[in-house]
Amino acid sequence: MLSPGLQKLYDSLNPSGLLNVSGSFQYDGFGHWTQENVLYEFEDSTVVFDKFRYPIHQVRGTVTPVFDEVGDVTYQYQFEGRAGQRPLALSGWSRPEDQGGEALFELSCNQLPVDETFLNACPDAVRHALKSLEFHGESDLNVRLQKRRGQKDGFDHQLRLAVSKGSLEYSKFPYPVRDVSGQVSFDSADGVWHLRSVKGKHGDATLTAAGTVIPQPGNDRFELKVMLSDAVIDHQLEHAMSGVVPGLWDQLSPSGRVTAEARIQWMPDRDILNVELPDVKVTQGGLMLKSFRYNFDNIDAEFAYSNGRVTISKFSAKHDETKIRGSGEYQLEPGRLWRLTFHDVDVDDLLPDRQFRNALPGSMAEALDTLAPEGRVTFKDSQLELRGGLGTELPVTAAWDLNGIIEGVDFSVGVDVKDARGTFRSLGTWDGRKAVSRGEVKLDSAFVLNQHLKRVTGPFSVNDREVIVGTVSQEMETKDPLTAELLEGTLRLNARAVIGSQKRNVYGQLVGEPTQYKALLRLDGAKLEEYLRRQGGGNVRLQGDVNGRLLLEGVGQDPADLVGEGRVEIKPAALYELPVILKIFQTLNIAAPPDRAAFDEAVMQFQIRNEQFEFSSIDLLGNALSLRGRGTVRFDEKIDLEFYSIVPKSQPVIPLVREIVRSASYGLVAVDVKGSISDPKPFVKTNFVFDNALRNFLDSFQPFRPLIDNAEVPYRTSQGAVPNRP
Repeated sequence: MLSPGLQKLYDSLNPSGLLNVSGSFQYDGFGHWTQENVLYEFEDSTVVFDKFRYPIHQVRGTVTPVFDEVGDVTYQYQFEGRAGQRPLALSGWSRPEDQGGEALFELSCNQLPVDETFLNACPDAVRHALKSLEFHGESDLNVRLQKRRGQKDGFDHQLRLAVSKGSLEYSKFPYPVRDVSGQVSFDSADGVWHLRSVKGKHGDATLTAAGTVIPQPGNDRFELKVMLSDAVIDHQLEHAMSGVVPGLWDQLSPSGRVTAEARIQWMPDRDILNVELPDVKVTQGGLMLKSFRYNFDNIDAEFAYSNGRVTISKFSAKHDETKIRGSGEYQLEPGRLWRLTFHDVDVDDLLPDRQFRNALPGSMAEALDTLAPEGRVTFKDSQLELRGGLGTELPVTAAWDLNGIIEGVDFSVGVDVKDARGTFRSLGTWDGRKAVSRGEVKLDSAFVLNQHLKRVTGPFSVNDREVIVGTVSQEMETKDPLTAELLEGTLRLNARAVIGSQKRNVYGQLVGEPTQYKALLRLDGAKLEEYLRRQGGGNVRLQGDVNGRLLLEGVGQDPADLVGEGRVEIKPAALYELPVILKIFQTLNIAAPPDRAAFDEAVMQFQIRNEQFEFSSIDLLGNALSLRGRGTVRFDEKIDLEFYSIVPKSQPVIPLVREIVRSASYGLVAVDVKGSISDPKPFVKTNFVFDNALRNFLDSFQPFRPLIDNAEVPYRTSQGAVPNRP
């Protein structure tokens, strides 16, 4: 019975219910009806708009035809009803098709709850989006239907939702947001749902968003831009991010506050989700690497996330007085592996104390414990990389390229190194069980045994528990040693240590496997007078070029387990005012030579064992007196030496021992020296036995051969001596 235009309106609104019609209808006999004072009244009706199928109940209202002066009619509509429990109003007008078919309707409802009925009324794309967002709240609804003159394809429609008192928690990013408000709109002209001016709260953080839902058959696409401002990094953000960047929270344990921009693309029909974080800023933060339990705070960082990769453009943090800066990235790799890389890392004032060493894995911590460093270390332009697996028992591995600077650092390498200053580089890897690294030291200065070393340079390497300084083989053959300037001469060092697990327990007892070490030192061209000057020798005059070789071997921390052999040669020399020799001269009442140079050559050969130096020979050659000695000097500086002199025939007879010398076929004088290095006490021996053993000892007394074959000292192990080696 309706006109074609009203039939389309009927199909769009799907009305049902009761209709009262009143008015006057008149037929003119020629097939045309006229009407006057006609009123259509609806009672207890229901309307369901086909573009937003939310049932409207208890509809009542009127449709009133209004005729103009030429007899054209305009139908005016005025309705009210209820959407759920909320009142609703609809008004509008329409004209018949033969008058152009124009129409305009507006529907409004305030505080409409976004519930299951509301969701079922939405188009599929919008319903999927809102369900995924787990959105709840209220909405002021406004629907506008319009048909323009001559339009043949139904109504254009616009939908506006003003959302308030909402909450949401996106299923793909479960981060709860409350106090949500915003605008949702749809215009059939472009077929796109728009989200505008969306605001919300998470704790005291503010969230804003805008986006679109583009309905496409079988390929709906949801795009959303979100800005999160000054949010606390809490467990809820961790839970949300775990689906976006798996493993990141587990490895870093971050805290602090974050401001972030997010771009989300979601295709629900194909279950495709793409999240990008183009700009993330972290302030007042903290983190602790799972594989390196060393806490950092005061973190400021800027990073971005896209396609499974976190790019860290800026990073700074502190640990007490230690400061760290750098950049890097976190990336997921095939096989559920992750990689965390730091570039251009600068670390200021790192303190390698017990807390730092305890954070290191296994053998790395034990090696550093053995060095026992004290002082601050700086790193510049360094790199660090960590790798591991998600949800697996795979160990975390590491690689590094460190450029270190030390200023006043103390450490131990069998002997104490004090006030070391300079640089070093270390390149290495950690496979989860052992560390392997190599590098080079370049120290400007260091003090060892109170001696000042300059320009200390050379290689080192670490292979699990084996540490090598210089380059050595198992037989301690030398190549590319660590070199240093000592007393204007050159010191060369090659050393090897196998780091043990030995530590002291609560009772002070050493437990565990001890460290084993070997070292070969060579000294060439050192100046004795420079040593004296640095020791504050005053007017004491000693001169000479010092050359020497020392081979050490030991186990553990007990000095009693240290053994070694060595040789020291001073030639040419001007020796007189050595404390021990001076006391011998004074005891023998020997006048000093005119040039005060009692000896012009000296050589000492010794072994180290039983916490003392055992001198097999101490040979001193001079014009006034030649001495050959032997004996011991303990580590506590106690001495027990004996010297024998051969007086040249051209020299005056010694007054105090004239009778002894006359009775000796060799013109021999013997002196025992007791006491300490700083306070030697010589005694002339008058009743010694000149036997074959002593004769053999003295017969070998001759000018000294230079150290040219480097084979004077046998290589000695705990199993005994083995043949000499270069």
